[in-house]
Amino acid sequence: MRLPALILGLALSALIASPVFAATYKTPKALLQALYAFDTDTASDDAPSPYSAFFSDHLNEMLRADIDNTPDGEVGAIDFDPVIAGQDGEADNLKIGQSILLDDRAELEVQFRNGEEGRSTTRW
Repeated sequence: MRLPALILGLALSALIASPVFAATYKTPKALLQALYAFDTDTASDDAPSPYSAFFSDHLNEMLRADIDNTPDGEVGAIDFDPVIAGQDGEADNLKIGQSILLDDRAELEVQFRNGEEGRSTTRW
């Protein structure tokens, strides 16, 4: 009886002590819906991107290196919102196409309105 209780206690301790695990999504479309619905105002101020929760560790490391290597007051190499492929905008009238599966990858087309006149199409 003690061994199962000990194992359960250790497992719970590991979950509590571990960092937040990245969310998983059932489909590529569900991932993109969450990405475009994400409120960037809730992102951590010390994260290299407001979308860091959606990015790989490697991409977050590259973004952090860019920030760290950019002198104060200067603009880094990435000076735009990669989700809308622009600056100071929002994705309205979002339409996410169906997934095209290619081996271990998926490709989707995303269309949205950005501002009064703008219409954007992004391929993920």
